[in-house]
Amino acid sequence: MPNDITIRKFKKDIRNTSFLELYKSLFLDNSARTWNSQEISVIFKLAIMLINYGDEITYKLGYRLILRYCNAVKDYSILYDFTIANDYIPISKFIETQYLNSYTKDDTFNSLILSAYKENFRKDDIYITKGQKHLIDFSNNTEGDFVIVAPTSYGKSDIIINMINKYINKKICIIVPTKALLSQTKKRVLSKINQINKFGKVIIHPDMYNGDDKFIAILTQERLLRLLQKNQDLSLDVVLVDEAHSLLESTSRSNLLAYVLIILKKRNINVDIRYFTPFLIDPDNLKIPYINSTKFKSIKTNESLKVENYYFVENNKVDTNIYLYDQFLDEFFLKQKIDLGTDVELVEHLSGNKNIIYLNKTKKLEYVASKISDIQGLIENDEINKICENIADYINKDYKLIKCLKKGVLYHHGVMPDLIRSYVENVFAKFDDVKYVVTSSTLLEGVNIPAERLFILDNRKGLSNLTESQFKNLVGRVCRFKDIFDKEKGSLQLLEPSIYIFKGEYTSNRANISDFIQKCAKEDRIIKDNKENLLLQNEDEIKNFSEEEKEDFIRVVECLENIEPNSVKGINSINYAKTRIGKLCYLNNITEFDIISNEDSLNDSLHNAALKTPFTTTDTLISAIVSIFLNENVEFKKRDENLLRLRHKDAQNFYSMMLSWRAEGSSYKMMISRFLGYWKKAEDKTIYVGRRWGEIKRNDDDFYELYVDISSKTKEEKINLAILRIKEEQDFVDNSLMKFIEVINDLGMIEKTFYEQIKYGSDDPYMIILLKNGFSIELAKYILEKEFNSYVNIDIKSETINIEPQIISRIKNMNINGILAFELEYHISTFKQGK
Repeated sequence: MPNDITIRKFKKDIRNTSFLELYKSLFLDNSARTWNSQEISVIFKLAIMLINYGDEITYKLGYRLILRYCNAVKDYSILYDFTIANDYIPISKFIETQYLNSYTKDDTFNSLILSAYKENFRKDDIYITKGQKHLIDFSNNTEGDFVIVAPTSYGKSDIIINMINKYINKKICIIVPTKALLSQTKKRVLSKINQINKFGKVIIHPDMYNGDDKFIAILTQERLLRLLQKNQDLSLDVVLVDEAHSLLESTSRSNLLAYVLIILKKRNINVDIRYFTPFLIDPDNLKIPYINSTKFKSIKTNESLKVENYYFVENNKVDTNIYLYDQFLDEFFLKQKIDLGTDVELVEHLSGNKNIIYLNKTKKLEYVASKISDIQGLIENDEINKICENIADYINKDYKLIKCLKKGVLYHHGVMPDLIRSYVENVFAKFDDVKYVVTSSTLLEGVNIPAERLFILDNRKGLSNLTESQFKNLVGRVCRFKDIFDKEKGSLQLLEPSIYIFKGEYTSNRANISDFIQKCAKEDRIIKDNKENLLLQNEDEIKNFSEEEKEDFIRVVECLENIEPNSVKGINSINYAKTRIGKLCYLNNITEFDIISNEDSLNDSLHNAALKTPFTTTDTLISAIVSIFLNENVEFKKRDENLLRLRHKDAQNFYSMMLSWRAEGSSYKMMISRFLGYWKKAEDKTIYVGRRWGEIKRNDDDFYELYVDISSKTKEEKINLAILRIKEEQDFVDNSLMKFIEVINDLGMIEKTFYEQIKYGSDDPYMIILLKNGFSIELAKYILEKEFNSYVNIDIKSETINIEPQIISRIKNMNINGILAFELEYHISTFKQGK
């Protein structure tokens, strides 16, 4: 059929018709109204016309009209017919089971044929759409490199599982974007793959590999690079790249992702690389010229069962205007005025049963969570009370999270203890009484929690606005298929998620929110992939680089060549490190300074430090890091305040203390107590806390507020600041200091037992295996107690673990903290290997 109607032509044609008022009434009327036959006829005639003669956008608008009307009047006969005709089988099956009536009950021949047809879309105990079925068929029948582009909730995780099952006896790696997803992905994989023994072991840490000829690795790009660096002959058979759109970015982590893919293709030209992403216009934009000579095979589905309702909430502190933004007509319609003063009051007024509240800054995020909890009543739920007791015992009774949880509010961000963050996700999913989770961009990192409404109180991520893909990623976290089609709690109302974007207390005064909404949500906007990664640029694009871009490109390629020589052909003027320390700096991803230009200085400092080896104390180790890498002769690319603080003696003492706690395997609760003691003893009460928590400047030349006056804080404030700072300092040690420690260890300058204590928190080989497999230090200590020996089998040689499920009841009978029991249950479902 010809594309006679486009959305732009449709918008022009309806301007002076009665349809617009009817359309607005359909979406703006808050009270139930009766629709006469003429109005119904107009709605459905237009819907049919748009569906059958329009382009992709007008088709979606026609579907929206049908969906909205049926939800408004709670009569789903028309929607049932539409979904049958368009293979939206999950919707039609849900209508059958939840709204049975005459149009689904007859036993005619046609009805029987239709029922049999629907079974083609059954997958295990759920039904899938035609688009989902195409994705599955494509992944099952396509060899070589390919790209799958599909919205969040479209079953990409299940496709990954299917592909793993397909490649028994292969070396497989799933690359995940964050460390937080390692254990979560491992749990999902091992709970669903078949014949686990035939896959060898599952690797989530580079040190777990010891020459295995088959395995499933689940690694971040940093861990995969470390694995490849330590094992120069290792190659892989299949690589599955999750959230692959991050490869387009111009960050150091995006460069690392490109590095590992280039290295893997160099080592095995036949390695199959499969990319999975919810956002990509042109799959070929993921092509790395050095490894992909032909176009990708790809599949992309634009099928969408959900149609969002976007609301612009304009709060001027006197009254509030709420506009419905129509993404098809690109217009804002005033929906209502509300006489409420604060954003928090508005959120409560507009909230549903489960709500996600997004903010950019962690400090404001916790503040908003507290404010929401202040206007909620206490939850009368014994299980919630027990959970609060568990958190108090594991962390501290004055942890701010406990006060919020008692009122049905949680917060979720990257500076929480990792186990508590997982615990929070589970609590929010499990308990109806917990209605709110206030979160940062951690929600963009693959976290799946049930929610029906999203409130964006700040449209930024970091220093910039949310990009279109980040915005869509956030929106995709609301009303997931699992929740929409749940047999007990599901509802077709959830096919119309409510997304509220605020211009209020937490947005910049300069923010143009209406423009932001149009840019991110307008259906007929022109979208382009923003291909910023230098390693993705083709020959013609490189020729048009500016001089600065050319220099940056050479540096990026130079880094890769020093990690894996001869990875990139045809690039001149590559400098290679000549010294052992220079090569190790490249291999350990040290990017804070230019390695080549500082190589001689590093080598000279190394010879002086080597006279004091082997290092066996944290004091001498920190001193060595400073004298070798942070001395005044080393020129940094840009000033890194957090790292360069180590040039000062008080910072050296502090990080020596942090490393000693790490070596002892200190619990979170113990570290909080020690932090408070450290602050109490400090002569200078102006404590460094970084830009995120800083309130004052200490020095006249300080550009940012990086400090707090700890003497002005209450005990509760000190405890909560300690919790946050411990996580930040742990991340700093993991992501910054450990790179330098690895170089020093690779040079043979650290005593072996001491190195293991620093890296793992123990030199016990059984403990180390548990820690490598993702166990917390606290749980690992319990697991190794004598009374649990009969339930746990750890194979030192293969580094595999078998844990009998009966250990759960044993631990609960011992009244061990429920957070550790939760973590153990998490691991029980994964450690089936070796039986």
